[in-house]
Amino acid sequence: MGKKVSKKQTQLALLAAKTLISRKNDWIRDNLAMTKNSEVVKPEKLNACKWCAVGAIKAAVPNKLQASATRALRHAAVDVLELNTSHPTNSLIFEVNDYEDHKAVMRMYDVAIASLDGA
Repeated sequence: MGKKVSKKQTQLALLAAKTLISRKNDWIRDNLAMTKNSEVVKPEKLNACKWCAVGAIKAAVPNKLQASATRALRHAAVDVLELNTSHPTNSLIFEVNDYEDHKAVMRMYDVAIASLDGA
């Protein structure tokens, strides 16, 4: 069995993913990733240059950290959407990404990263 993922590792992973989409022009809706010519591609493809919130995790975060990073983002989506649920799903991340603005996506990442403080 592998080593347990630390909060600090997850926090750094989220920072890496957030960096990919920190500029509004590098963030997209409705697809995981696109090229500069608006071709839909897998997030980890070298020619990808725009990502959604989840695509940024798939592109920037090692496989062993993707589940913990996604889990933190899922819980942060609850805060951003001002919901009252103890069982958030990944669809909430897509709801923030696809129906809210870039600032809300950045706020979702910030909430997720802050939730791991003191790691």
